[in-house]
Amino acid sequence: MATRTGYDTVHQFATQNQLNALINDTHHSSKFFIGRYLKDFTSDHPKELIPGEVELISANGIDIVSIFQLCTYSDETKYTFDLGKTHANDAIERASGYHQPNNTPIYFALERAFDVPQEVLQCFKNYLDGIRFILSKSSMNPNGYKFGYYGPGYSGKVVKEWYPDSYIMIGNPKYNPFTSWNIKQQQPDFKIYYSTNGYFNVDIDITTSLDYGGWQYHQFPNSWSNYNNAYKHRRKCSICGRYEYQYHVPNAQGNRCTVCGYVGNIVVPVNKIGGPADETENS
Repeated sequence: MATRTGYDTVHQFATQNQLNALINDTHHSSKFFIGRYLKDFTSDHPKELIPGEVELISANGIDIVSIFQLCTYSDETKYTFDLGKTHANDAIERASGYHQPNNTPIYFALERAFDVPQEVLQCFKNYLDGIRFILSKSSMNPNGYKFGYYGPGYSGKVVKEWYPDSYIMIGNPKYNPFTSWNIKQQQPDFKIYYSTNGYFNVDIDITTSLDYGGWQYHQFPNSWSNYNNAYKHRRKCSICGRYEYQYHVPNAQGNRCTVCGYVGNIVVPVNKIGGPADETENS
């Protein structure tokens, strides 16, 4: 099964120079992802996405994995069903504001150990139940965002047992036999240098498959265009200039595309969708 390597980080990418340092690192696969925070609870060292960051990352063809973390209470009784509902509503609003696509997961971070008494564990479950309650309501979650969990290895095992349909991202996975994760950390606190004195820390991650919840934001304001190709038509992202492609949809005679107007012999399957590719204006 195909896997993918990438990173999660609290670093806010403000420049192409910083992102290039990550692109040039050798620990990731040819296609990789960055786990970034929709919102976090800190104020002295903020780590949530900044304006323009989603566009910058997407323009470089890098997937984003959404993480939401708003609290690490020492008093477990504060983790309530109502708090989970509040955080889910906040996460949905932020994900939508960042143009996160429909039906992709938000990984809710709860960096707490789960080897605790049952009454404490129940508090954590109440909180996550509140999150899932909101996500399950189409009126409250019109984009259909899915539930993901981010936490220490053993807690991921417990959450997966509670909610088998969960996306699971685990940190500190050493000596943990749990294998039903989507993303796990391989090497925490790795330094990436982007200048002589500048660096940021990342966690190096790996996925179990390509279904881990990565997404990009592109805008295609124009309709599909004919570029005199016998197989496909295309449209251009107004943000980064990349093209998205789709196979022609032929008429009954098979000599004209009903979408873009291409005229000629069309030999591809009807309605077969092609994926995005990096092609220039002159290709």
